Amino acid sequence: KRKIKAIMVLLIISIMGFGVSINAQPKISKNKIPSNISADVKKEIVKLYSPIATERVLAIINLGEMGNKASPAIPFLIEMFNDGEEVTMKTPFKDIPNGVLIVEMRAYREASDALYKIGDASIEPLIAYINEKKEYDEIAINTIVKIGSKTAVKALINLLNTETDEIRNRVAFKLSELKYLEAVDPLITTLKG
Repeated sequence: KRKIKAIMVLLIISIMGFGVSINAQPKISKNKIPSNISADVKKEIVKLYSPIATERVLAIINLGEMGNKASPAIPFLIEMFNDGEEVTMKTPFKDIPNGVLIVEMRAYREASDALYKIGDASIEPLIAYINEKKEYDEIAINTIVKIGSKTAVKALINLLNTETDEIRNRVAFKLSELKYLEAVDPLITTLKG
């Protein structure tokens, strides 16, 4: 599935939703991009500031494909949670009946996937993002859940101690769905509280 997305970069025939959305770009100033990171990571971070949604989405995908190497991009990827602009791409694909694969993407979903691929390094910044917002963020919580490591579960358990009822209740629900034994006692405590 990810290889198909990578191939699309080279085989884009038609792009719809080519719109410009200035507000979707990261709020972090461009001059905050670290200078001591690899050139390929920096190049993709810079593309997150593009007014063209397709360029932003492809940059996010590329960062995700880099895995942990792209960890300097984490704060910039989290900022892309605010980018809901839809990008539709058509690409030739011989293995389907009409020969054209149509893929609809949104930057925030691709950013969540990229953070998942980066892994545990994404967890602490995601928790900081949630705590800063002081409100439940479905994308951030689902990203942590998707990472699914012991570090991720511990981070979710720690969110049960937040003062914000909505965060606490929704995280409790997510943890109950995951059925992690480590979460049982904290969940019981939360339910009693």
